[in-house]
Amino acid sequence: MKKLNKTLNKNIKGLLQHKKQLFKAILGLFIIYLIASIHIEKIYTYEAITPYKGTITQKVECSGNLLPYKVSKMILPESSQIKKIYVKVGQYVKKGQLLVQLEDKNEQEQYRSALNAYYSAAAGRNRLRNALNNASNQNTNFLAKLAKQIEDNANGNPQLSSIAASLKAFANTTQSKNITTSLNSSLSLAQSSVNMAYVQVKQMEALLESKKIRAPIDGTIFVVQMHNFDKGSSSSMSLPSSMSNLTSLFNAGDLNSINTSSDEFNAAKDNVIYIVNDLAWYSYCNVSQLDIFKIKKGQEVLATIKNTNRRLTGKTTFVYKIPNNLQAENPLYAVQIKFNKIKQNVLPGLNLNIQIITAKKQNTLIVPAEAIYYDKNNKPYVKILTNTGYKRQDVKLGIQEITQIEVTGGLKSNVKLVIKENKPKHKIKITPFYRIKQLFK
Repeated sequence: MKKLNKTLNKNIKGLLQHKKQLFKAILGLFIIYLIASIHIEKIYTYEAITPYKGTITQKVECSGNLLPYKVSKMILPESSQIKKIYVKVGQYVKKGQLLVQLEDKNEQEQYRSALNAYYSAAAGRNRLRNALNNASNQNTNFLAKLAKQIEDNANGNPQLSSIAASLKAFANTTQSKNITTSLNSSLSLAQSSVNMAYVQVKQMEALLESKKIRAPIDGTIFVVQMHNFDKGSSSSMSLPSSMSNLTSLFNAGDLNSINTSSDEFNAAKDNVIYIVNDLAWYSYCNVSQLDIFKIKKGQEVLATIKNTNRRLTGKTTFVYKIPNNLQAENPLYAVQIKFNKIKQNVLPGLNLNIQIITAKKQNTLIVPAEAIYYDKNNKPYVKILTNTGYKRQDVKLGIQEITQIEVTGGLKSNVKLVIKENKPKHKIKITPFYRIKQLFK
């Protein structure tokens, strides 16, 4: 019995030792399994968009100033005395309409004197003309009548017939015309006096007309500046003579303000009337050498008055192919723009934000600009989102705008395009014998 117990104890101890070894073996295998299977996986996420069909517009942006169709600046002599002003700022006038009457008191007196001299000379000439007619008729008619009476009463008497013939001949001789000749000479002198007096009257009329300042064009009175006018206040502003300097008088975006800090404003000494013809409005803007090849005559233009929501529309009317400065490092080219009829109230010189529409396409496939990538050969492609990430897809591009681009080939509208790859997240994952599988890949 003791021997049996000893044998059992021995077997139990051996079994326990085998269990420990088995446990250690199993534990070791489990650790090996974990080491071979556990790994850290990077999880990638993406921001994606779907292409859409719509209208894309290619624009060239620039800035300019609003300029009227025609501008007329009338400068009156500084010494001119103003008698009456017939217009005010903002009033619309027609060509030839009286604007200002200059002082003409002395000229009026001279005109009346010249007119009286003309009337006096004309009256004297008319008296001489009447006297000449009477004298000529009396001499000729009297002798002719007398000759006829003698001839009628001659009754064949040769002496009376001879006297009648002599009287007829005498009526046409130089002696009978001496009186008319003298009167004709006086009449010529009188007519010369009349002509001279008439010229003086016309000269005075022209001088009087020069004292009337009339509108040379149709338009709106923009500025009336009169220094020598006692019956009203005068402004202290002088407008620039050229349209290119006109904008110096205006504050950007302010529809009612004139820039009184302008040097030309403060240097004003002239009496000036300034008329703006707003039959049409124009602008000029400068574009770079990269954009000038996109612009041509007749393209649509959209403009906004700065600091306002007021919009203007128009078209390009001329493209200058010579830059403002031939030797500039970045030459700029001028583009002339004519705006459509403007119904709202505007002023010359307003600053404009201008967009020239150089290309436009409707119902075309459009993607955001950030969805287009370029390889080292500058070939465009997109990243199409898949279950495992994305794949590259080469594409063809059409109209390109700052924020969006037209795709003309290589892409369908029912895909999602990667526009941004987010920072990857890390996740612990157990994949059976992952590392071992990686060794045989």
